[in-house]
Amino acid sequence: MGNQKQKWTQDEEDALIAGVEKHGPGKWKNILKDPQFAPFLTSRSNIDLKVTPFFVLPPLSHYIRVRVRVMVLTIVPPSSG
Repeated sequence: MGNQKQKWTQDEEDALIAGVEKHGPGKWKNILKDPQFAPFLTSRSNIDLKVTPFFVLPPLSHYIRVRVRVMVLTIVPPSSG
């Protein structure tokens, strides 16, 4: 029937987020092998890291550059006279 889902600890969440910041999203095996994060993720597989429901990626602009056009409007009050 599969393994029982374990609730993520704060240490595991912190290690995963730091691992993604260091290695990038999708580098789950690298995160698990990294000695900085491995001690906190011993009971997790690369699939666990990939499908973690709490995990939120940093904004898209963190990974790619997005050009944004900014339109500046100058509001001129009507002349009194």
